[in-house]
Amino acid sequence: AAQCIQRLLERYLASERRFAASILTAQPYDELLRELISELKSAPDRVLKTVLAHNKLPERNEVILAMLREMVSAEGSGMSCMYVPDLQTEQDMDAAVRSKVLELSKMPSEVAAAGDFGSLRHLAQQLLHVVPHESHEERVRKLRRDLSALDEKRIA
Repeated sequence: AAQCIQRLLERYLASERRFAASILTAQPYDELLRELISELKSAPDRVLKTVLAHNKLPERNEVILAMLREMVSAEGSGMSCMYVPDLQTEQDMDAAVRSKVLELSKMPSEVAAAGDFGSLRHLAQQLLHVVPHESHEERVRKLRRDLSALDEKRIA
């Protein structure tokens, strides 16, 4: 599950980073497109794919927003999707997902010709507030330590 989330976020960010950066730097949209064409002139298909993907930004945002809503809901209910069992085999996956969500939380909030990332940014920030900042193993270790510190009379 976490691998799919990480890949989906990376694909989204790969095509939208440049557009988000142009908003942050107040770069005119036509200048951004000229720069993109110039930079990728040896691969016009990549320019086309990038622009076509970006033209579907509202639909793509809805997919990412739906995923983030599910993650916020899971985190809020204690069903963490940042520390699921399949992450045991891939120790860095929780950090990879977190880094993508962190990047989303830094997207521009203002609406511009290059796009509107405000609602996505807000939800990513919300997710970062509800996600535990300790790993699952650290939380288990802390709980065990706290439980062992209690004497049996207080437990009964």
